[in-house]
Amino acid sequence: MSHKRFLLSALTLASSLAALPARAALPTQLSQLPVYPGARPTQLEEGEWEESTLGNAKKPEVKAYLVDASIDEVTRWYAQQLGTKVGAHVDVEPSELKPGTTTPVNNDVYPHSLEDDDDGAGHLLRSKAQKQALLARCRPAFKSGEWTSSSNFDWTRLNANGSRSVYYVNLDDRGVAQDWKSCVKRTRIVLATETSQSTQEAEDAQDQAMQAQLEKTQKELGTKPPTEKELGLPLYPGARYDARASAGMSMNAQRAYLFVTDDAMAKVVKFYEAKLGKKAQGSAETGYMIPLKGQGLVPDEGLAVQQNMLPGGGKTLITVMREKK
Repeated sequence: MSHKRFLLSALTLASSLAALPARAALPTQLSQLPVYPGARPTQLEEGEWEESTLGNAKKPEVKAYLVDASIDEVTRWYAQQLGTKVGAHVDVEPSELKPGTTTPVNNDVYPHSLEDDDDGAGHLLRSKAQKQALLARCRPAFKSGEWTSSSNFDWTRLNANGSRSVYYVNLDDRGVAQDWKSCVKRTRIVLATETSQSTQEAEDAQDQAMQAQLEKTQKELGTKPPTEKELGLPLYPGARYDARASAGMSMNAQRAYLFVTDDAMAKVVKFYEAKLGKKAQGSAETGYMIPLKGQGLVPDEGLAVQQNMLPGGGKTLITVMREKK
């Protein structure tokens, strides 16, 4: 990006932020989110907010309300309470935040779909003009020919421990009858917040998952070395089986069987080339591979011979990779 373009982008962002009204500190928990005056609690709908949108987040905290007011009135009230403007949208990536700071509050307004409705057989049930006339009797248009169907506010906070909290105020017009024959001023309000795991919590969860997978694989493989029949090839004379490393190297649909020997790599390669009748690929620097199923240096199944870098001694590492049965 050129210096001029960068400066222009920075000025545009600064002017956008300056155009927003000043606001007090934003809420940091669900109980602090403002509730529209006169709104009454209501139940969450089936399947609503059952899972987090953050992937590794804790279960969302959610409250729902109904109020006898138009969605545009409720939108304007929340914009004022949250220190933003109706339709304001400033793109700030959460990764740009410093601990303890938040993104600007964004608001997205979506209009009702006012297309003609038919019964599927080509017979008109209600026209766009009829829908517009009904809404016009109920409340003013948000824009010319457009009436608000939903309005959503959201912002993100980066917490001191590295977790992210996202806050939502979602508004939905519930005043239009399903058959479009009547309309009242009624809005459903959903207040929600969800928080991702902290950096430490995410690392701990990953470690726990890896440990659980390791223990599961260890149980599957057992501690005893596999037999030649189970392995599908001869065992190298005197090689020692490493059960823990085998479990750690086994992933998804593949199982790894690791052995170490004090013999030189060249001797081990020569042994398996003779036993399997196949030529090893590779070099003394990178190690050798004898494909057992598939081809190349990364076959579906194979026998690898390389310098041993694992703790516990042994000059050469022998790895047999087999598909899980």
